[in-house]
Amino acid sequence: MFNISIVLYNPNWNEVKSLVTELVQARSLRKLYLIDNSPSETKCEKLSPKVRYIWNKGKNLGYGAAHNIAIRESVWYNTPFHLVMNADIIVHHEDLERLHQFMIDNPEVGQVM
Repeated sequence: MFNISIVLYNPNWNEVKSLVTELVQARSLRKLYLIDNSPSETKCEKLSPKVRYIWNKGKNLGYGAAHNIAIRESVWYNTPFHLVMNADIIVHHEDLERLHQFMIDNPEVGQVM
């Protein structure tokens, strides 16, 4: 299992929605965290039970601190892998499955960029 976190700031929800729709199809995905640093809450629809939206109540915590919210939960729930991702990329869920399998098959690897 793995988790993903994406930090948002005044996002174009239609663009983020297409990425989220693709990511939640990954079988090995436990939780997708959308950490929102925007001044006002992003009106995003709940696309899957795998998605956890966290609005920081208008506080821009910064990129790293926002990801740390999700990383702490990954550690708390003993999720073995956590992927930090940007909202403006294109990725296919099959690629995430291959990445997950690579990490399982190569326990000596601690980080992939």
